Amino acid sequence: LKDILLENPEWFMRGFSEHLLSYALGRQLDLSDKPAVDQIVRKVIADHGKFSTVVSEIASSYPFLHKTNQLEPKKR
Repeated sequence: LKDILLENPEWFMRGFSEHLLSYALGRQLDLSDKPAVDQIVRKVIADHGKFSTVVSEIASSYPFLHKTNQLEPKKR
């Protein structure tokens, strides 16, 4: 497995990015999230797989900025 991932680092970056985005959204990813994941992976690959790039791209992604599964704040 290690040799395969070393030959294809984008596979690991995609899987890692998908899992981290899913965790950040608090839900499973669906087909509508694919363009955001593709963009995140492109930028991470261009930045040589830096973890900070994964985090910043997730935080600025459309699905993260437009989450709809959040609880409404309690009214006083």
